[in-house]
Amino acid sequence: MKLYLSPSNQPANKYVVGNTNEKVEMEAVAAKVKAILDRDYNCETVMATLSLGIGSSERPQEAKNKGCNFYLAIHSNAAGGTPPCSATGAVGFFHPDAPKSKPLMTAMVNELNAICPVKSNRSTSVASGMTQFNGSGYGEIRSPMQKGIQSALIEVNFHDNTAAAKWIIDSKDAIAAAIVKTVVATFGYTKKTGTTPPPVTPPATPTTIKKGDTVKLADNATYYDGKAIPAWVKVDQWIVSSVSGDRAVIDKNVSGKNSINSPINTKFLTVVGATPAVPTSPPAFQPYMVKVTASELNIRKGPGTNNAVVGSIKDKGTYTVVEEANGTGASKWGRLKSGAGWISLDFTQKR
Repeated sequence: MKLYLSPSNQPANKYVVGNTNEKVEMEAVAAKVKAILDRDYNCETVMATLSLGIGSSERPQEAKNKGCNFYLAIHSNAAGGTPPCSATGAVGFFHPDAPKSKPLMTAMVNELNAICPVKSNRSTSVASGMTQFNGSGYGEIRSPMQKGIQSALIEVNFHDNTAAAKWIIDSKDAIAAAIVKTVVATFGYTKKTGTTPPPVTPPATPTTIKKGDTVKLADNATYYDGKAIPAWVKVDQWIVSSVSGDRAVIDKNVSGKNSINSPINTKFLTVVGATPAVPTSPPAFQPYMVKVTASELNIRKGPGTNNAVVGSIKDKGTYTVVEEANGTGASKWGRLKSGAGWISLDFTQKR
């Protein structure tokens, strides 16, 4: 199931607290969802082109063009009227003809309501998204299904309720994790086995592979597209017919009896008879500047969302990163020079 993520593109929907809006907050949640899924699970995700609208020829068409099977719209809700409102709770809309839509929304609403300290007061939390507007339904429910893509729309809570809005702003990591949990369970995504790649036999240097070289393959080598290489290919030696960047094409074996003309990453190749490179120590980390792109970015005690929040950045300012580390909830974490703590580098731009 290839998943298309469509966060709200409604900047006019202001939050009752926090000087922020639905577009900013939901784009941040969607980015976290994609980061977790891409890092931890065997699945394909596509983030909507954020400049596109939600008309049939825009995001729904992009989802179809990219071969997606499920369109998930991620929004926050509003009761209308003069804020603050008293309405609370997650609400999910499904398409009645999409088999995965209602189960996903039911699970997602239950999970979001379970982690929110503001109790839901919705009498109906999961409903068809095809009964609104005299039966034409919500565009992000209707249009994807017209293109053969299952669809659903989650409203994570009410941004015109003071307590709920503050919870959304402060809890985007938890909200993203809840969305991921239910997506994984509904679609049956499997978890990646470890984050450290298996050891490989390195070439003498990455740049020593050139046309005409005789090479042997590492035991764990795969073709350039990730497909498995037969054992009989791995045990032979091959002639490189072309090289472009890290992509080499091996063609004939040394005996000239076989020709496979197959691309493979140069990291899996060793030139026969080459002198192995002497390992060198990695260069010392060089501090660098980043500009914060999120309206509010949590500062944590350590690298990962499992560490306590010790502050936040709200000025979209420029800060110095003096160390990087891996951790849950982001593709990379950076330690601030000030000593305040760690921030997710997914919401920064390197200067």
